[in-house]
Amino acid sequence: MKYTSPADQIAASIDKPHDNVNHPHHYEAYTLETIVAIAGQSTPDEFRGFCKGNVMKYLARYRNKNGLEDLEKAAWYLDRLADFERGCTEVRP
Repeated sequence: MKYTSPADQIAASIDKPHDNVNHPHHYEAYTLETIVAIAGQSTPDEFRGFCKGNVMKYLARYRNKNGLEDLEKAAWYLDRLADFERGCTEVRP
């Protein structure tokens, strides 16, 4: 795999369409997505709690902060939790 510096990764991500739910630019500066790193460093119960907590956070604040975007983020984390409970062995970014 070819090494790409973080600066080059950020520059490349600027050309991509902006998607704050599925691929926020601030999470694309590294070769490993944050959700994958968190899953790899968590016990199953810790990962469940992480996903559940984020679902609750985004649902609780959506009317006072980012509206539909926060509902979409809650759904994103709920999808990851559902994948995990289905026994998917890979966390999808």
